[in-house]
Amino acid sequence: RQHPGEAVMVVCHGGVIRVILSLLLKLPLPAMTAFEVDYASVTVADCREDRAILQLLNHTPWRPGL
Repeated sequence: RQHPGEAVMVVCHGGVIRVILSLLLKLPLPAMTAFEVDYASVTVADCREDRAILQLLNHTPWRPGL
């Protein structure tokens, strides 16, 4: 809310990412344990006035074989 229309980057551990996603997506925290969040992965959420939309989850194009 402090940065409307701006991109904001948060760098943190996977568990914190799950909690933030749980709050943004209004999902119960236990449901978020099903989401895999690898080291150095990228997750993108589009936060709007009335909802958040998950655009990218656990993106790791630099990992071999993916």
